[in-house]
Amino acid sequence: MSYDLANDGEQPEGPKLPGLSAVALRKIRNGSIIGVGLLFTFLILWWIRTVYTDLLWYGELGYRDVFTKILVIKVWLFIGGTIVTAAALVINFYFTFRFSHGVSTLPVSEETMRLLRAILLAAIVVTVLTAAPVFGSATAGRWEVFLLFFNKVSFGVSDAEFGRDLSFFIVTLKMLSFIQSWIMGLLIVSLVMSLFLYAGMYALRGLNLLLSPRMLKHIGILGGLLMLSIAAGHVLAIYDLVMSQGGLVAGAGYTDIHARIPVLWFMTVIASLGGVGVFCQLLFRRVKTCDRRFQPLDHNDAVG
Repeated sequence: MSYDLANDGEQPEGPKLPGLSAVALRKIRNGSIIGVGLLFTFLILWWIRTVYTDLLWYGELGYRDVFTKILVIKVWLFIGGTIVTAAALVINFYFTFRFSHGVSTLPVSEETMRLLRAILLAAIVVTVLTAAPVFGSATAGRWEVFLLFFNKVSFGVSDAEFGRDLSFFIVTLKMLSFIQSWIMGLLIVSLVMSLFLYAGMYALRGLNLLLSPRMLKHIGILGGLLMLSIAAGHVLAIYDLVMSQGGLVAGAGYTDIHARIPVLWFMTVIASLGGVGVFCQLLFRRVKTCDRRFQPLDHNDAVG
């Protein structure tokens, strides 16, 4: 029995990883743009059809002006909420990409790397195109709160606990609570997606996820803002106790005043200190880095 050992040193070639050429990527990108454009066009036409039907109905009832005013407010709120959300996410993802971009060490072809980058970019685009309309719709859905706020009048009566006019609790507090929850939700989405993008970018580079100073600063700013938004939510929850329906009578009861309010203030202080502490740490790190960078040379070093 004999064996051919001439090719023992040669390893069989493994399966080729899938890739994407530049021409195919360009076609997919153009097709995706056309597809997204057609989808948004269909949704807009569907919305116009629904609005036109409602407009005819309210016109027959003699409330066309009321319906038109509400519609205009909802459209502007949707546009504003969508634009603000999209801008915040795009800016956030821009800095995430900038702070994690680098040369890849993965032993893959350029076509495979192009495919992986396209998948990551598609995930970012889908996130923005999904989150922005969702936050915009949430803003438009609270049109009554904004309409009441911009047309509020003083009640001429103050509450016994905080000394504020009742219009603050009935009108202003609802709008502030919505804005606080809206901002907190946007910060959570930005923070979570930034972490996923950092992990994806480092995976494409073939590196373990290491928190560089710029990444720490970016995540720290988002985390600090999130803690401050949580603190603001606790403050608003304190004022919301005036409208509490949990007791035998409406309003803040004995337990609310002597137990819940102190606890909420304590939680506010903790969340505020957490947010301020993050910003102070980032500022201290920056000042320390500047001191090291501009530290004067020693006389012996200068002479040498």
